[in-house]
Amino acid sequence: MNTIIKIFNYRFTLKEFVILFFGYLFMEQIFSWLFAPTSAIIQPYQKAFGFIIYGYMLITINEYKYNEKIFIGIFSLLMLRLVVESLQVFNTFFQQLTMYYVLFPAIYSLFVKNLCRTYDFDLLEFMAKFYLYTYIIFMVIYGRGFSFSLEGLDLQDLGVFSGDGRIIHATSIFMMILPFLWYLHKFIKTKKAMDLIPFAFCFVVILVHQHRSVWSSCIFA
Repeated sequence: MNTIIKIFNYRFTLKEFVILFFGYLFMEQIFSWLFAPTSAIIQPYQKAFGFIIYGYMLITINEYKYNEKIFIGIFSLLMLRLVVESLQVFNTFFQQLTMYYVLFPAIYSLFVKNLCRTYDFDLLEFMAKFYLYTYIIFMVIYGRGFSFSLEGLDLQDLGVFSGDGRIIHATSIFMMILPFLWYLHKFIKTKKAMDLIPFAFCFVVILVHQHRSVWSSCIFA
């Protein structure tokens, strides 16, 4: 486990890299699609791992800060309420399991935060480059049909795709805000064109994919 893996000038032990890869990087849809381009693998993995992460958070809850524990507790009570309501109304354990996946990112962010704290990860620049390069590679492979049209596309496996000419879901384009802000910050500090180019690229990406929720989030950020 003392093997050192170097990526983007960051050094990870093998254990750290495995945790980071499967606990965070592989949860990004367009990244995981590069390795396993089928919903039959990606979606079950992300759903199952979502429950594993939540269970792990409950087991290791003492590692979290007081306010984080409160947040996890509120989430757990909400899940319990949904389960009880599902049993009473529908006579099933969880009639609308989709609700869990909608709410899960709220506590997943705490898991990532604790992960960085535990292993002393300083990953802001790493993540900015990760999302930028992942987007570029994904679009080189799958983005040939990109257009400004919002008309639906006939796809056998919708998977990570938006189902129209924009190619990628808003959830993945949303993550481009991270490199957008990172390179904006670098350009403000350095005034170098090398930092302006990726910033401008991220701006164009966010703009042309026409996800209004991403636009509003970017403006707010």
